[in-house]
Amino acid sequence: MPSEPLNPVLVAVTPNTEATIGWTRPLTDGCLTIKSYTVNKDGVDHQSQIDPSLTTFTDDIRVDGAIGTLITYKVKAINEAGQSMYSQELKVIVGQVPNAPSNLRVRSFNN
Repeated sequence: MPSEPLNPVLVAVTPNTEATIGWTRPLTDGCLTIKSYTVNKDGVDHQSQIDPSLTTFTDDIRVDGAIGTLITYKVKAINEAGQSMYSQELKVIVGQVPNAPSNLRVRSFNN
C-alpha cells in the first residue's frame, strides 16, 4: 500500500465560491502505481477518481454555509494493493483569508 499524501495546503480560493487544495505525493507508492486519490471532506469521501498525475482538487464551497463555516479536508492515495492512511487534516474557514493576521493594530499618522 502507498504511504499517505503529505502537506495538504490551500492553493487557491475564490471567496465563498470554491477552494482548491493541493498535496505532495506520498513518499512511497508501495511498489505499485498510484491509481487515484480520494478527498475526504468533513468526514465523508467525496471524490475517489482524481487523476493520479494531479495533486490538486477544486471544491465548490457555496453549499457549505455562511462565512465562518469550518470545512476539513484530508487525502488518501489508492493503488492495486489498497489505500493509504489519510493525510494530515487541512482546515479551511469559508470567507476567511488564509494566513490572515488575527490581531491588527491601527496606527494613526496624524498628530
